[in-house]
This record gives sequence, structure tokens and C-alpha cells, in this order.
Amino acid sequence: MKWFVDLEFTNLDPVYADALVMAIVITDDECSIVESVEHRYAATMLKHWSEDAEAVHGISYMRASFEKPQELICEDIKDLANKYPCDEFICHALTHSFFDFKNKTRSYAYIDYAVIENAFKKHGNVYEWYKICSPDKRISTVKLAKEAGHTKRRLDVLCEYYGVKLDHHNAMSDALACREIYLKVSGNKISVNTNQCELF
Repeated sequence: MKWFVDLEFTNLDPVYADALVMAIVITDDECSIVESVEHRYAATMLKHWSEDAEAVHGISYMRASFEKPQELICEDIKDLANKYPCDEFICHALTHSFFDFKNKTRSYAYIDYAVIENAFKKHGNVYEWYKICSPDKRISTVKLAKEAGHTKRRLDVLCEYYGVKLDHHNAMSDALACREIYLKVSGNKISVNTNQCELF
């Protein structure tokens, strides 16, 4: 099964970011939608709250505080994996480099994947996450769009290019759009306008 995933977070540092919304669109191998799920979570610490992130997704700290606890991310993921084993984890994200000061390690990951991974580190067993979705299952539609010839690879730009409906930074809309972009760019090459020069 393919998981098309989008998260909205408290900030863009996956070590400290909390997921506020997690939307996952489950499809079969032919990308036909089997189920779509969305979960909302409370932020754990105000000091890691980013007003810049809030300006993007529109979720206030007060609004988020009424949602369910962060530790339930692990249970929600495990319940979903029991129904629909994850063969591919697909998101529209760049690879982020981040440093874990506690463990003094540098890691590289798509931020949506990394935030879930760190939720398992904080609230569960990270090896359970690797068993559900090992790093080799990660796919980025940003990377696929680059391979297809796009130089502008923001989700909203690609959706406009392909005529895909999008309510940007609404997690479910972004996850559904990620699926559409995957279908458009996976294995395809395009003739890109030479003026299309802005990177994601």
C-alpha cells in the first residue's frame, strides 16, 4: 500500500517539531484511494511554537491545545499499519539536515517522515516505526518532479501547472494533491518552460 502523507507542524525543526495535523491517504498499488485519515494533536511546548509556521497553516497554539496528546501519534500510526501495511511513504518535501543535540548526531530526512520518527523516539519505540516504514520506503514528489524536469517544485506551483485543486497547507488537501502530483510526475518527463526557474 502507498501512504501519501502531509503534516502541519509547530516549527520546521524535526527534532523539536510537534505534528499538529497528520493526514494520510492510503492507496493500493494502482493509486486508487482505499482510505483517508486525518488526526489532530496538541502541541507539547509553547517555547517550540513558531509564529511563522502558524502564519502558514493558520492553527493557533490555543486551538491546538484542545486536541489529543502527541503520544497518540504512535498509536494512530500503528493502528493504520495494522490495516494497511506501508510499502511506500510518499510526501512532498525536501531532505532536511538537522542536528540532535541530545544524541549529538546529524540526520537527513524528509521532514514529514522525520517528525513521525521523532514522535516514536519521544513517545514510543523508534524501531516499531522502522518496522512499519523503513527509510528505504521514503519517496519525495519534490525529487520526482525534479527528475521529470520541473524547476519550480513547490506543491502549489505544480498543482497549478497540472490543474490539481489545492487548499494549500490544509493537510488533507496537500496529501490528496501529493497523490495527484505523484501520478503526474512518476516516471514522466516534461518540456519545462525556461522561465520556470524558482526552486521549491
